[in-house]
Amino acid sequence: MTNTLDYSLRARAFAFMREGVAFVVQILIGFLVVLAAGALAVMTAFAGLMLAFAALVMRFAGQRQMKPAPAKKSTVTLDARPTPRGWTVE
Repeated sequence: MTNTLDYSLRARAFAFMREGVAFVVQILIGFLVVLAAGALAVMTAFAGLMLAFAALVMRFAGQRQMKPAPAKKSTVTLDARPTPRGWTVE
């Protein structure tokens, strides 16, 4: 005994609705994937901007260092020479 497809109006309407719902679900899943990828891109860009801002703040608002006083000119010259234990200054 063989079964054949029921071509009644009700069966065709249910099949059409089932296919329509499956198509809408596929569209929604695709939309959610694109939305998640966009959100990830925005979060990544925001994190990069925050890192750049923190680097700028650390660069320009860091602790200022005092400049060393200029060395006085002297006429003393030191002589250094290598020895077996290291360098010796005379």
